[in-house]
Amino acid sequence: LWQVHPFYCFVNATVRHSISRLFNVDGNGHCGFRLAAVSIGLEEGSWPDIWRDMLNRWIFMLSTRTNLHLDISDLIPFDQLQSNLNYFRSPAQTTQYWMNFPRHGDLLANAFQKPVIHISNLIIATFLPLSHGPTTNPPIFIVYIKGKYQFNAFQFEGSIYPAPNISPHWFKWKSEDAKEWENFIQLNHDEWDRRFPQDPTVVAAHPLYLMLS
Repeated sequence: LWQVHPFYCFVNATVRHSISRLFNVDGNGHCGFRLAAVSIGLEEGSWPDIWRDMLNRWIFMLSTRTNLHLDISDLIPFDQLQSNLNYFRSPAQTTQYWMNFPRHGDLLANAFQKPVIHISNLIIATFLPLSHGPTTNPPIFIVYIKGKYQFNAFQFEGSIYPAPNISPHWFKWKSEDAKEWENFIQLNHDEWDRRFPQDPTVVAAHPLYLMLS
């Protein structure tokens, strides 16, 4: 199932040389959620479970009524997020139901208590859980294939995966339980700096939202 994608050449060349495998999921408007399913060991057809887990975690976070989660709600209105994550028709008819970064990055990491490594021409970032402390769960790796206009799962080569800069939102929203992630993932960030030293073509986390199929 893992294969070289026909549009693989559009991935940043420096990062591309460190990627060992790609998984080409179905681009039906739910590709981001499909690859998340693949990355945690499920069939890509289990993508509705990814949506449900993200939504249920978000509802639980809101039920705690902490200032942290209320701050997140100010940026991501609950009604909008609930509508986005409660749509199970396939293919998705409009872009509002597509996976959206950085918006979904923090929520995806938090739902599955593992880092999310996102690679695209606009956003290269690590998203971390907001309300859980460090775990040894392997990351969800997401790469955006320009030209194909969809997300795909991937794996880095080597025993230590490289982790780019942490999403700025994490520093604003992290709970006390989650704050140890920064030190926990430092080894992986050092590995990123070792593989991609001061490469101007490998951009840091970008604050703009990127909506992709």
